[in-house]
Amino acid sequence: MICTADVELVVTVAEEHRIEVHGDVDLMGSPHLGLALDDAVDSSRDVVVDLSEAEFLSCRAAGLLVGCHDALRASGRRMTVCGAHPALYRSLAICGLDAALAS
Repeated sequence: MICTADVELVVTVAEEHRIEVHGDVDLMGSPHLGLALDDAVDSSRDVVVDLSEAEFLSCRAAGLLVGCHDALRASGRRMTVCGAHPALYRSLAICGLDAALAS
């Protein structure tokens, strides 16, 4: 588990590599998310990113999700993003990231 003032990441590895995001992933929290996503890419599992407890994702954090998605896809694995509340999902959609993360 990684905790800062604004973000908490819980990473579990079982059938899939699961990252639970809690709080705001802003400029200060993005590097922590980036490390968790890098570890996920290095694993041999599919990845689930649970945003049900996330309040905010910066543009940098959203870009990290897309980068992880692309890297996993290139290696024949997949990333699923779940639990984003409507406002967070809308912000991902406005950036065009909903389509990139849907598959």
